[in-house]
Amino acid sequence: MWTEAFIAGEWIPLDATLGRGGIGAAHLKMSESAMDEDSPLPVAAFLPLYNAVGKLKIEVLKAE
Repeated sequence: MWTEAFIAGEWIPLDATLGRGGIGAAHLKMSESAMDEDSPLPVAAFLPLYNAVGKLKIEVLKAE
């Protein structure tokens, strides 16, 4: 999970746990939520992830 901030007309991903800003290849965006008071319950944003856990397969084709 990470935060995205809308800065200068674009969404910038920020991961505070890394302390370096930005995100890397280890981050896969599978869901999103504004999590404001008008949004559906936060659990609704995570239900699609529950279905994917244990079923994902990632193959690295190229790394630089």
